[in-house]
Amino acid sequence: MQNYPRDRFEVILVDGGSTDRTLRIVKNYPVRVLHNRNRIEQGRNCGRDLGYRNARYELIAWLDADNIIVGDKWLRTMVAPFLNELDIFAVEPRPYARKDDIGIIRYLSYTTRGQDPFLCTYFYDLDSLPPIKKDGYTVYRLMPENSVGVGCCNGLIIKKAFIDKVGGFDYDIDVVYRIVSLGHAKIARADAYYIHKTVGSFYDFMKKRYRIIREYFFFKDQRTFPWNAVLKEPGFLRYVLSSLLLFGPTSLGAKKYRVYRDKAWFYHPFASFVTVMIYALYVLFNPNCWRAAFGVFS
Repeated sequence: MQNYPRDRFEVILVDGGSTDRTLRIVKNYPVRVLHNRNRIEQGRNCGRDLGYRNARYELIAWLDADNIIVGDKWLRTMVAPFLNELDIFAVEPRPYARKDDIGIIRYLSYTTRGQDPFLCTYFYDLDSLPPIKKDGYTVYRLMPENSVGVGCCNGLIIKKAFIDKVGGFDYDIDVVYRIVSLGHAKIARADAYYIHKTVGSFYDFMKKRYRIIREYFFFKDQRTFPWNAVLKEPGFLRYVLSSLLLFGPTSLGAKKYRVYRDKAWFYHPFASFVTVMIYALYVLFNPNCWRAAFGVFS
């Protein structure tokens, strides 16, 4: 339970066809249930879009099935920056890596909230941005090109008005990119924590990378983040090469180990290498992707 006035928030569960006891359990709680008949997480009229369009309040907190929030003051701590910084568009929590979690989960907790570690360490490393420290949170200023790591998931709270302003919800990375492109660049990271049980093994991690690249090409024509421009950047091509040769990720893993003192960071070179190979092999063995891939460099 949260130490927050119950009449000031609602809980919406968007069910994508669960086969466990989820729907039976939530009957015992004041939860509004929506049914995602498309059974797809992102896109118009799908999971997160349904939650956004049916939300009654001005702030939306995105929590996934594999998230665990830490402490009964989580919501209060996350909302506080919005009251003090009227020009921020979102607040994200800090990932919490439990010592008894397996190494791959701890590693993904550190690498920008459990999203794609290869892409997110290239675009979005808050440790490298100038921080503005406040009481209970830290403020950062994003640029459109490094906003890719901020997804509407894993505990992020965003002002609904900003989503309205950019035409509604479709894909989380694209929504945030459009918001930041309009000049709304300030985001806060609160001193509130969440646990992300994103995968159960390194094999699960690989399967998730495959699902991500497959979904990207399936919905490519609907996306707005300028991936083609990014892939042409000389710096990005050097980053890919260093990932394949393991030099760059090994150096970054060692650097982060000195900061966090957790050997889980040594997953980084292997995770980066495997991610590049999965993405490349998917394109190579799917002729439908060739035109899109060649178009990037034409």
